[in-house]
Amino acid sequence: MCIALSMHELSAQGVDAFPAVHAISCLDTMSIPPSIPRIVYLRATIKEPADAGVGQMADVFAQSVAMRMRSLLNPKGDTLPRGEPTITWRGIEDHMPLSVTVYRDAAPVFRLLSPHTDSVAVTVLLDAVHKTLADGEGPFWPAGTPGDSLTFGLSFALTDLGKTQLSDHERFAVPVFSVLFPPEVPPKAKLESAPVYPSAEWHAGITAIVIMDFRVDSTGHVIRDSIKEVWPSTQKRPTGKLLVAYDDFLNSVTSWLPNATFEPAHIGGCSVQQLVEEPFTFSLR
Repeated sequence: MCIALSMHELSAQGVDAFPAVHAISCLDTMSIPPSIPRIVYLRATIKEPADAGVGQMADVFAQSVAMRMRSLLNPKGDTLPRGEPTITWRGIEDHMPLSVTVYRDAAPVFRLLSPHTDSVAVTVLLDAVHKTLADGEGPFWPAGTPGDSLTFGLSFALTDLGKTQLSDHERFAVPVFSVLFPPEVPPKAKLESAPVYPSAEWHAGITAIVIMDFRVDSTGHVIRDSIKEVWPSTQKRPTGKLLVAYDDFLNSVTSWLPNATFEPAHIGGCSVQQLVEEPFTFSLR
């Protein structure tokens, strides 16, 4: 589900746009106070391969929006503003709340995606986008770009607990605000089984590392639809026989994951769903 918004409609969005409705859970009754800082970054997310002009345009717009988000949260001097009490840790996660479509001969269109993040954070983001547009800072069609439209997202990205930098460096990102989180324990695989080493590659002495993204639910099971391969942007994919071998390793991992069991992640003692990025190493040793 998505909602297309004009510039005027963007300015009218408020906290009530996404009323917080949820059943009482363990997290609602948690007694451990948030105490560990995490930094929330904003970045442009481009799903399709794009030329340098498109990437630069999206990055500049994301930076302009991020700076206005900071100012809306009332920073003190050069210090990164704190989300509290306006924005709290509940509902803040890596997420793309807004899609931006830029046209060659028309005004940009913004689509508010189905929310999986704090409604106040989304409202502040929308206000920042409106201020950026009102100040005439794009997004603009990159000169020399083929086609008639292009789409990118504005995404929130979270640092690991206690860290100030993002663990991934897939795209340019701008720190916006900090949020205090309760203590957290990541998911841990129960070593009852492991992906099978493909027979042909074992006998040929071929090794590999397969990196996967997937979500582990609060019961310790992998959500099948969340399983996704991660390929480092700095590396070229193999070709020929090496590609065939890599696909065998990949198939082994993707076949094993739906049946794997984990100790689920815990936040303040409560079992929660969590996104995992995990490397699977196939070694002859």
